[in-house]
Amino acid sequence: MYEPDMHEKHKIVFFTFYLVFIIAMFLLVAHIAEPAVEIDHKEAHHQAVLSEILFLESTHGKNLHGEHGEYGVAQFKYESFEWLKGKANMPWLEWTDHGDQVALLDWCLRNGYRSHWTTAERAEINVLTRKYLPPKAIK
Repeated sequence: MYEPDMHEKHKIVFFTFYLVFIIAMFLLVAHIAEPAVEIDHKEAHHQAVLSEILFLESTHGKNLHGEHGEYGVAQFKYESFEWLKGKANMPWLEWTDHGDQVALLDWCLRNGYRSHWTTAERAEINVLTRKYLPPKAIK
């Protein structure tokens, strides 16, 4: 039976460690090279505009009563809220619930009802320019 000498044993051990090292490096590089989570810029922009509308309408809930019967963080009139929740097929929403107002505003912005908020255009510009523009700056 063949018995490898000490020099050959060292070669085998070295080769084994070298092979393990190469496999470990390959796995590490494969892990590092995984594609980064793709940022959905369209969704991020939508959320920024939504947040800006809430700020412009009610300062995120600090001014809940509007001048013409509007109420809540999104400043819905009762009749408009009821009409839009019917359009959205969300009959469970409540006009006085701030979370429901945000959910309905989100749906409205995604489904072509943006023009129902006079602050929508200014919110869009504020998000795009990242600065405040006074109301008279928009025609």
